[in-house]
Amino acid sequence: MTAPAFDSTLPERGSGAMRTAFDAAMRSLARMPFMIISGWVAAIVAAWLVTEPVTTWSPDRIAIAAGLGIPLFFALAMFAEQHSDRRGVRLLIQASGLVPLSIIAWRWPSWPDVQLIVRFLQLALIFHLTASVLPWLGSGARQGFWQYNKTLLIRAMTTGVWAVVLFAALALAIGALDVLFGVKAEPHRYGQLWFVVSLGFSVWFFAAGLPVSLHTFERDDDYPRSLRYFVQYLLVPIVVVYLCILTAYLGKVRITREWPSGWIGWLVSSVSAVGMLCWLLLQPLIGREAHGTAFRWVRPFSRGFFFAIVPAIGMLLAALSQRIAQYGLTEPRVALFALSVWFAGVALFYLVTRSRNIVVVPASLAVVAVATLVGPLSLATLSRNSQMERIEVVLREANLLVGDSLVVATGALSGDQRTALRNGLNYMYSRHGTRSLPWPLLAEVDSAVVSRLVASVETPDGLPRTGGPRMVVDAEQLSALRRTNEAMRRLGVPDRDQPRGANAGQRRVFTYEPRDVNIAGYALQMPVQVWYRMPEDTSAIGPSVRWNSTRTAPEVFVNGARVAIIPSAELLRSFAAGTRRPARPFELTFDDERGNPCLLVVHSITVGLVAGGERLESLVGDVYLRAESVRPPEPSPF
Repeated sequence: MTAPAFDSTLPERGSGAMRTAFDAAMRSLARMPFMIISGWVAAIVAAWLVTEPVTTWSPDRIAIAAGLGIPLFFALAMFAEQHSDRRGVRLLIQASGLVPLSIIAWRWPSWPDVQLIVRFLQLALIFHLTASVLPWLGSGARQGFWQYNKTLLIRAMTTGVWAVVLFAALALAIGALDVLFGVKAEPHRYGQLWFVVSLGFSVWFFAAGLPVSLHTFERDDDYPRSLRYFVQYLLVPIVVVYLCILTAYLGKVRITREWPSGWIGWLVSSVSAVGMLCWLLLQPLIGREAHGTAFRWVRPFSRGFFFAIVPAIGMLLAALSQRIAQYGLTEPRVALFALSVWFAGVALFYLVTRSRNIVVVPASLAVVAVATLVGPLSLATLSRNSQMERIEVVLREANLLVGDSLVVATGALSGDQRTALRNGLNYMYSRHGTRSLPWPLLAEVDSAVVSRLVASVETPDGLPRTGGPRMVVDAEQLSALRRTNEAMRRLGVPDRDQPRGANAGQRRVFTYEPRDVNIAGYALQMPVQVWYRMPEDTSAIGPSVRWNSTRTAPEVFVNGARVAIIPSAELLRSFAAGTRRPARPFELTFDDERGNPCLLVVHSITVGLVAGGERLESLVGDVYLRAESVRPPEPSPF
């Protein structure tokens, strides 16, 4: 028994365009309240974070959970409409999505920063695939499933166009008010406007344009001519050309016996993804050969694509296995390996079974995404175990691990051992935190680094300072580089005191060991990590350090306002005249925009020789600002 179509209790009133739009908006709100509210919550919190980025309770967890709730609540709403005709039951099914979202919000701050992006992308993929598959599980309506996803795709593209046009029009209006009437708008207002339009308005607009019943898709056999032209004359030729290139490259690899290039993974993955999309979009056209010659190429392409892509995937798996054997597993390598295995499995499934059930594609990908998110096959677990094994091998080879206990090095380590150990520790600290290491000597490095920073705030007599601005040190926000340096120091294998670089004659690189820094009186610590060819950063959110327009000096920004300029010329002169001893980090004092002193502590600096003299190529360290530097200026009484 099928559920009847959704019937809104809101009557149609009037025939005007505004009334029609209002009624559609109200019907969609009654139909998908959790999805629309989730979009507005994400928009409001994200807009608030633009101006209030530093907090102690991590409001970003609410924005993330609400953003992920958009596809999840949509999937539950569509599933509820397929299986119940009672409004109370439908709302209860939608409300069940609050459980996983609450768990995500609760766990979000405990994940390392680098893992947050990976986990967000995985969760977003899972929830979007759930929205694609969940309403049609067990229905067997292949035509309805294809039409449903085609409608979602077209509706999403339409919503994106509307959002961009609306944002551009409103942003231009704000700019016009500033130019014509002197109504000043802060730069962060544009960021807030984008979040409101892209999350609040767009979600509601998307929901308002959906058909009122899923059952309409089962009777729909329309195939847009524009879509066929797009696939036939653009996507398919691109896929065929790249498949020929991959096949030729595979022949070259077989002849020369050389391992494939490292970037082959991105090429094979891209071609496989676009080819799979073509295959899915062409499914309703299979069997229409009798309608004319325009459709006779569809069946050969659908069958031949999988034959052509399997050898390329095999080449990718071989190259990836070689890379993993040399350097171990990392999250990107595990993800690429899982994606390659999934591509190969789907291709073999359709080649062997000749099935045309396209639900298998998103459903199997969702299973792979869930398996790589949590459990023993997750990206984090596999990567952590692999890198831990490599670290343990290096420690035992260097006689730094006796039984289960670490000892301090008594002899010099080889360059390969030193590099492998430093890279492994830096990876563990940056991706999994100090708690992932089983040895207390390496797992408790945060306490040592924090104690040194806190001690530097105390007065010379050992008594804590009272009054004035106080620096707050967060152990979870300390850079992996400091943790790695402390771990290497504890093991007795610090970096060698010598310049490093591919060409010491044209590039001088020096890395300083961390030590206590007198930061008394400073209120804000900002990490500095700039290099000459880094992309221009136009973000106005939070504290940041980026190049000026001529790339001659790094500039310090706090909430979009420039507060100081690091004097590169003085920095280069001081560096050239310094002793460059690792035990004494390089420090430079300069003034901010208001004349207040600032402190720059350099951990690593690279100087390039150019035609006009020396040029600052890269800089890693910390900038310390006083409270006066980060406070907004007092308004003028005039």
